[in-house]
Amino acid sequence: MLIKLQHMKNLSPFLVIVLVCANLFSKAQVSGTVFRDFNGNGVKDNSATFNEPFVQNVTVKATLPNGTSFSTTSNASGVYSFTVGQLPAASAVRIEFSGLGNGDYPGFKGTGNASDVQFVIAGAGTTAVNFALNAPADYWDNIGQPNPKLLAIVYAHGDINHTNSANTTFGI
Repeated sequence: MLIKLQHMKNLSPFLVIVLVCANLFSKAQVSGTVFRDFNGNGVKDNSATFNEPFVQNVTVKATLPNGTSFSTTSNASGVYSFTVGQLPAASAVRIEFSGLGNGDYPGFKGTGNASDVQFVIAGAGTTAVNFALNAPADYWDNIGQPNPKLLAIVYAHGDINHTNSANTTFGI
């Protein structure tokens, strides 16, 4: 936005503020968070007793239709951002999440996140392009913990008088 300073003296201060803010917010930006979705509901839950943590060092790649791409990583707060100058306003952008930790998988899609590949339109309001991770190891730590006992029904061959059946017990 180009307004020469000599013409700004004719504008009201309120209009100047509106024009400056419109210029700042018209720049394209895509941002979001990466979090661990323990309960698999597709939403980052926070409460006094339950808090799903953010995940850092996940690679996020933005690719424009012409093939130009930019990469960043999520920070300690799980936040990533592609800022002014990288993505043209109102441009289609492919966002891809990769570099997941060992044992991590994309979480379930929900109202608070989508898959590891998302398509968005770059703009000032594109700030919730979130990604959830899920790790099956979060639910069962089989290192140092005994394996759970399972009940299995076993039918052995034999007649109803038990004359041919073996008197065998099956142990675990």
